[in-house]
Amino acid sequence: EMRAVLPMSPLGVRPAVVSAGPGAAQLLVSVAGLEASQALACVLVPESAYGGGRQSVAGATVIANASVTGRATAACSVEGLRPGAWALFMSPNGGVELSAGSAPLRVRQAMRVTGIWPEVAADSGGAAIAVAGAHFEQDASTSCIVGGVLSAAVFVSPQELRCR
Repeated sequence: EMRAVLPMSPLGVRPAVVSAGPGAAQLLVSVAGLEASQALACVLVPESAYGGGRQSVAGATVIANASVTGRATAACSVEGLRPGAWALFMSPNGGVELSAGSAPLRVRQAMRVTGIWPEVAADSGGAAIAVAGAHFEQDASTSCIVGGVLSAAVFVSPQELRCR
């Protein structure tokens, strides 16, 4: 059973949104009361299992080794997170005891591009390009890079974006 430890508490995590899928997500966590320990860990619990109050969760918890990267920051690399809302706790002893507080983390489906139209456009630019795919979200950070030029993506639907 996991128990709360009061002195250490995550204040935030960057990035706050990561994509599910192959590969590990690299997280940088701001932590109040951070103390280096050999078994420092990030402990991620799905919000649906955590319920905002319990800190004793079996099965769904993901524990990843963490390393201190600064006076109040730690880094961890996590894999196997399914899409949804997660609570990130810190642990000084590999997940046996948890920080009293947590930081929110959202995992979304990885976006996938299946096609673009038109396939050929003038090299002078300015043409609107439709991007077909899956799992697109209305998010200000979503952008297009065409011919090395970055432009904002306009969300049309979860299956379509438009780029200029």
